[in-house]
Amino acid sequence: MGILDFLTAKKYKDDKNSPTEEIQYLHLKDELKRLNDKRDALSRTCLELDTRLNQLKYTVSELEDTLSIQSYGFHETKYGFENSTLYKNKLAEVRDQQKQLIKNKTATHHNPEKEFILDTIKLTLRTFNSECENIITKAKHSNLEASEKRIHKVFDEINNLTHMQEVSLSKEYLNLKIAELYLKHEYEFKKHQEKEEQAVIKDRLKEEAKTLKELESTRKKLEKDELRFQNTINEVHTKLESATESEQAKLLKKLTDTEAKLKALTQTKQDILSREQNVTTGYVYIISNMGSFGEDVYKIGMTRKLDPEESIKELNGLSVPFNFDIHAMIFSEDAIALEKKLHKRFSKNQLNKVNATKNFFKVPLSEIEDFLQTECHISVELIPSADAEEYRKSCSPQKTAMINSLIVGHVIPTEEL
Repeated sequence: MGILDFLTAKKYKDDKNSPTEEIQYLHLKDELKRLNDKRDALSRTCLELDTRLNQLKYTVSELEDTLSIQSYGFHETKYGFENSTLYKNKLAEVRDQQKQLIKNKTATHHNPEKEFILDTIKLTLRTFNSECENIITKAKHSNLEASEKRIHKVFDEINNLTHMQEVSLSKEYLNLKIAELYLKHEYEFKKHQEKEEQAVIKDRLKEEAKTLKELESTRKKLEKDELRFQNTINEVHTKLESATESEQAKLLKKLTDTEAKLKALTQTKQDILSREQNVTTGYVYIISNMGSFGEDVYKIGMTRKLDPEESIKELNGLSVPFNFDIHAMIFSEDAIALEKKLHKRFSKNQLNKVNATKNFFKVPLSEIEDFLQTECHISVELIPSADAEEYRKSCSPQKTAMINSLIVGHVIPTEEL
């Protein structure tokens, strides 16, 4: 709708004596309503697209994170040992079995009466072992199955070459090499996992040491205040003995106020002493960042800080474009156990299947709340909505630009009609 249409509409508004002009005026109002409805629909669509875009960005980020540790890989494990030591022991066992087959001369099929083929057997085993070592060393998640096929291919090629000498590698020896391939791969991956877990433990110990220092400092300050309040109470009692009636009223009010402050301070001091003695005490938090990770993605973590929101502020500064929203801050005498229980329950909803220390879960908030109430017996009401203030404000200029580009012509403001 151009400027001429706009001026024409103004004329229709000022002069409605003609029935035809009034009909045209009403038609323009209907057209305006239609365009405004279209704008509102596009606005909703734009918001949905923004949310979807951020979800896709997070998915890409997760894929990049997975690719960055492909050297250690991730696949459905064949052995599933609990720690790297068990993998290491099993790997040594498999290699000893290979050596035993060679020692027993059962690593190959051959005619034992033909001594002249011993050199061929040695060369066959040396070639196969060398090829397998090269394949196993270069194996990673992206080529694990291809590596197994390559070992089979080398096995067949060598057997074809030594067929005329009636020498062939045994299936038992081949299977041990395949086992070595997967064990070596899973061993390296498990070592990487343990390294990540140790880093998390180290960070937690640092936080605990820092928290204990803060608790000690706060307790000492409270003890000073406690002594000051007690001295004030003693002074008031002394003054009451010789005070007049008018002075007594003021002194009694001061006494009541000071005693109330002392009582509150003593309770705070006891809480701090309890937390100093119990290193598992802390807060389990449930937070989200819709602008960074999309809807229904929550981080479940734990902090022992006196002011738990300080931990959230620290997370806000760790390479995320928007601030986190807090849905719950749950105090627990054993926050570590509660956090582990939540992580275990929602492990299938973990976003990062490789690095479990990230602690982000794709799950409806209602499921977390239900689990806390029914399984953990914690009466808590989670804040369902996320403010996402920075994200929503950031979306507004983009949304407006998109809507304006989609609507053809100019919309006549209602107040102009």
